[in-house]
Amino acid sequence: MNAHQGLRVVECPVEGCDKTFTGKPSRFPIPSLLSSHIAAKHTKERAYKCEECGKRFTTAHYLRVHKKIHTEDSRKYRCSWVGCDSTFRTKQRLLVHMQSHEQLRQYPCDECDLRFNNRGSLYRHRQRHSGARPYVCDWPACGAAYKDLSMINRHKETHLAVKQYVCDIEGCGKGFVTKSYLYQHKNQHSLPFVCSWPACDRRYGAKDKLTDHMNSHQGLRVVECPVEGCDKTFTSKPCARQHLRQVHKYKTTEGLIPINK
Repeated sequence: MNAHQGLRVVECPVEGCDKTFTGKPSRFPIPSLLSSHIAAKHTKERAYKCEECGKRFTTAHYLRVHKKIHTEDSRKYRCSWVGCDSTFRTKQRLLVHMQSHEQLRQYPCDECDLRFNNRGSLYRHRQRHSGARPYVCDWPACGAAYKDLSMINRHKETHLAVKQYVCDIEGCGKGFVTKSYLYQHKNQHSLPFVCSWPACDRRYGAKDKLTDHMNSHQGLRVVECPVEGCDKTFTSKPCARQHLRQVHKYKTTEGLIPINK
């Protein structure tokens, strides 16, 4: 039937891949689509380079989408929440961001009592419960494994050591290899998380630091030592990690502190 309709069908030649491309040769550049598919899914070749920042991509389409971030009007969707000046490139990202303000948390985890504002956050959280680390760094002699794609992408940027994310606050100008490092740094300038305890005006650059501080005010020891037979409890995860290193002689504490504490 496809032949009668003037359609061309091309199969991916990679063994074990059943992807096919169908279309009219006059309208759809099937060889180009096939090449893009092979680069994106199989060889991971990043042949398309952004001349503005040096980032590389597997397809011309991804490069075109990326280039939009370098235009002045790329973040046209602005948050309307009082006191928030966040801007976004797509309406969907803005809607997801607004959910974080509204704190609807309509997506519960069925393994613990945490709830999330969107399905994506819930999915990433569930991966942590499973303990699986399906994303492995292919950098020579590395082999680090991560639980989600965003984490391994940030990790790979540290290998490149290109400080492409620069703080735009006047008088600073520090550069960072990942966007998340820049975000954390800028919060140290503004210290947006403020303690609400009476007569205490401490400010923090990270929400988890404020939570730890509030626990100390209230005397809440919410983090338990994970070592069997040890009944020590702590007001914060950093305190628990210090205990593990000093008392139980752990060289690394990664994965030892329960994520729902």
